[in-house]
Amino acid sequence: MTFREPEHHIQKEIVRRLMYAVSLRFSELKPDGLESNIFMYHLKQLMAAGAVEKSDGAYRLTTEGLRYVDRFSASRGRLREQPKIISLLRMQDAEGSSLLWRRAKQPFIDRVDAVQGKLHVGESLLEAATRELAEKTGLQDVPLAYRGGVLITYKQNDVLLSQVLAHIYEGAAIAPQPELTTEASGRAFWGDPDAESDLMPAYSYITKLLQTHEYPFLEEATFAL
Repeated sequence: MTFREPEHHIQKEIVRRLMYAVSLRFSELKPDGLESNIFMYHLKQLMAAGAVEKSDGAYRLTTEGLRYVDRFSASRGRLREQPKIISLLRMQDAEGSSLLWRRAKQPFIDRVDAVQGKLHVGESLLEAATRELAEKTGLQDVPLAYRGGVLITYKQNDVLLSQVLAHIYEGAAIAPQPELTTEASGRAFWGDPDAESDLMPAYSYITKLLQTHEYPFLEEATFAL
């Protein structure tokens, strides 16, 4: 079953709330002031459509629901039907700690990865990488070097969940662990990727590419979650 975009505003709000949570109980998911029977009707509609499921007394997005929110642009309010083009930043500070990003929204909520973000229309690759670094971390005036591209595909239960073309840049911070900012979609921090049990599998794959391949490289990789 392929989940299609919900038409009713209550169903859209349910999906939006679950986009920023692993799971939510009924009381956490229901908007204030909305009658329980009306809310339950729309929740059941999403469950019948295969987008939401109940587990251990709480509601969460199914694989189809996760696939939907990965293609949904929250800023534009509509679906993206094509693979996303992103800038992916690999950085270390003066003491060798890596710049990491803990995601705060689905489909990979609470997973750790490199700082990254979508290319905007009219930007060059370097402009996009520089902007994403500043927006997500507060770091500016950091020289960035282009290393290559990787088409990354993630599948869950043999269903295509997410696909991005990542343009990879490397940089180095002058100060040891300079202060970082954060935003609603995630939190940047300095750390050791080998110590993160919830590291996204593409992170280690790209690390190996950076260590073994000549620049610029162009590769493809598929990972099952």
